[in-house]
Parts: sequence; structure tokens; C-alpha cells
Amino acid sequence: MSTGPKLLRRAMAAGLAAGAALCVTLGAVFWKIAASAHPRRPSALEALGEPPRVDFWERIDLVLFRGRAAFAGAAAPSAPARGTPGGTVVRGEPSRPVAAAVPDPYRQTVAADESDLAAALSARGVPEARRRSLLDQVRRLREALLREDEAPGSERSPGVVDTDPSGVVVAAAPRDSPPVDLSVPPGLPAEFAGYLEGALAYRRGDLAAASARWQDLLALPEEARRQRSTWAAFMLGRTALRRQPRDLAAAVSWFRRTRELAAHGFADSLGLAVLSLGWEARAEAARRHFDRAEALYAQQARAGDASAIDSLRIFWRERLIRGFLGQ
Repeated sequence: MSTGPKLLRRAMAAGLAAGAALCVTLGAVFWKIAASAHPRRPSALEALGEPPRVDFWERIDLVLFRGRAAFAGAAAPSAPARGTPGGTVVRGEPSRPVAAAVPDPYRQTVAADESDLAAALSARGVPEARRRSLLDQVRRLREALLREDEAPGSERSPGVVDTDPSGVVVAAAPRDSPPVDLSVPPGLPAEFAGYLEGALAYRRGDLAAASARWQDLLALPEEARRQRSTWAAFMLGRTALRRQPRDLAAAVSWFRRTRELAAHGFADSLGLAVLSLGWEARAEAARRHFDRAEALYAQQARAGDASAIDSLRIFWRERLIRGFLGQ
């Protein structure tokens, strides 16, 4: 028998063996993903615990299946979407940190803030006429901010503006003279007044004043800051990232503090506990703590935030490029 047919048969046999091995490997991968796609559904707070290291199978799930297994164990869908009215946590009720894409986070946040304030004024027994007056004044302030930010020539694109969870759009370069007179209405509960004063200072680029007001808010007795503690802690983390030079360690600490506050029952009507995972991951990546950053992004995905998948893909791409360049 000639050598040619023998070589051909050997090549065919090797090809069949390689194909069979590939099928077995792919079958094992699919089996592993399918088996992990319906884990025990953890509570929202369990989902925000210390993030475990991301293993090989979870990377496959996140890269190829956009977190099918991760989302199967996400927080219960009964929690309200981030930025929507509601989600107020009453004393003794565990918080429900959530994350969901919203079409206009600025206006959604305005609605959440108004809902929180209305609930707080009612709980304090503020007379209806006074309650309506305060809500109307805060609404006018927010409408003035939105009109300013939506005026011709203003932009909301990344790198041009910054945002905070009060619905305020912050110019990346501080404005010398705001075109409207911005002031917090007198008579608001201390935590709402303190938060808004810090937000307006942040908008002006006065980061020291903003940090001082939010830290004063967090120094209030616990019962006097049930609604705005998570907002203040989250924005203190954002402020630490906005400083020059950035205080990455402080940012990480404040984002962790945001989740701790939510876990202890402080209101999180914007889902900042989940959102803080991604922001902490940014800070950890900047500190070159890459394993920690990856784990945080994966934890954000497990908690139900689909945006974490895109963040992870960008993160992995940048790591590959930096690794190729030897950085």
C-alpha cells in the first residue's frame, strides 16, 4: 500500500480525534455553564458581600454568555429600578440595593429625591401645607438645574460633564458664575439640606466644601440621616476620584462604606450599593489591583447590573493591551 493513502487516513483519524476532543471540551463548558445558571438565588445583601475571586468558568460565562449564570443569582426583581420613585427603606427593613439601566438618570433621580423627601416630611409630621411648599421649592430648584444643563450649548457627554445622584450635572471644569441663583430652600430636614448644599458645592467645583457638608451629614445621629447617608458616602467616593491628585484609597473606602450603610438598613432608593461596586472597581484598577477590580465588576453583574458586563470587557481589553505593551 502506498504511503499517500496511509498518511491521508492518519490525518483523517487525527482530525476526527481532534474534533471529538473539541466536542467533549465544548460539551463540558456548556454543561458547566448550564449547571451554574440556576444557583440558589441569594438575597440582595448576600450579593453585595465580599466579592470572591473570578474563576475560569465565570469568565467564560461573562465573556461568552453575558453573565447568564451571574444574572440567575441576581438580586430579587421585586426591588424598584435605580432612580425610580420608591425603594425607601423604613427602619428595621433591610435595604434592597438594585441596579437597572434608566433612560434618563437625571430626571429619574429627581423623582426618587422628591419621593424620599415627601416620605420623610410625612414621617416627621410636617403639616400638609408646609410639606407641599417645601416639595414645590425643591422641585423648582431641580427644574432650574435641569434647564441650565439642557440649555443650548450644554452637554452631558463623558469627559465634558460629571454627574451626581441628586440629578445635578456637573461641569468638568468648575463654572465661574452659575447663570442661575442656586440655593437650598430653608426648612428642609437636616440630611436633605446638607446633601443638597454639598451637591451644589460639588457642582461649582468646590470639592472641599462638598466633602465637608456630606461628612457633616454622616455625623448626624443615625435616625436623622436614614435617607441620605448612602448618597453622601457614594458622593464622597466620587469626590475623592475627582480631586487632583486622586485619592484612590479614600475612594475605595467610601464606596465600601456605601454598601455597609445599605446593609445596615439606610435607604438606597438609587441602588448606589450596586453602583458603588463598579466605581470601586475603577479605583482599584487605577491602583493596579486588577484581581480585586475584576472581582468587583463580576460582583456587580451578579447583583443584576448588566452594565458591569461591558465594563468587564473594556477592563479585560485594556489589560490585554497593557500586557502586550509590557505595562
